[in-house]
Amino acid sequence: MRYSDITPDYYNLLLWVDANLTNLHKHVHDEHCCNENEQILKEENYKQLMGLIDPNFLQQRIRAEALKDIKFDKFEDNIMIFKVLSSTGKGYYNCLIKFPQLNDVVNDLELSPQEAARLLLWSGDCKLWCNCPSLTYYYSWILTVLDSCIFPEDRPPNKNNPHHLGAVCKHLNRVLHVLGFYGGDLAKYIKELRRQRGLI
Repeated sequence: MRYSDITPDYYNLLLWVDANLTNLHKHVHDEHCCNENEQILKEENYKQLMGLIDPNFLQQRIRAEALKDIKFDKFEDNIMIFKVLSSTGKGYYNCLIKFPQLNDVVNDLELSPQEAARLLLWSGDCKLWCNCPSLTYYYSWILTVLDSCIFPEDRPPNKNNPHHLGAVCKHLNRVLHVLGFYGGDLAKYIKELRRQRGLI
């Protein structure tokens, strides 16, 4: 299965993010700017996204901690795919973590695979997606404003999440909290890509 196979059906019907959303995007990023000469980040890294999680909205801290079965599935291009068992226990949701700068660190042979993996995890931009309904109804627009949604959403959740609280569903919440433990898998993948491309 490719991540393009689980694209929401409505994706091709969406317009790109409305220009009016850029003010919220700038507001969220203002805290990352130390002075007026520092460039505003275009996307978020995973630690910044974790900082936007609201543990109280929809009792997310409790509900996320109740999810016990989180599995790293595979890499696909510049995406890590995780499987998270639903709270009902009747199926798995696909959680995608995309690293737009993966090719850059693969081609930078001054970095060891371990250094490249750490750079991506701690400093690199990332984009997210989960195929659960909660992400669509509560958070996709917020991630889109942050330029951190794999499949952008231009409809704000004014009914379901009128105060635009949080940033991710409980499944992505759990994945983000364990993502740092998969640095070794990311380093192995970077090394394998270098081998496939004849770089080593």
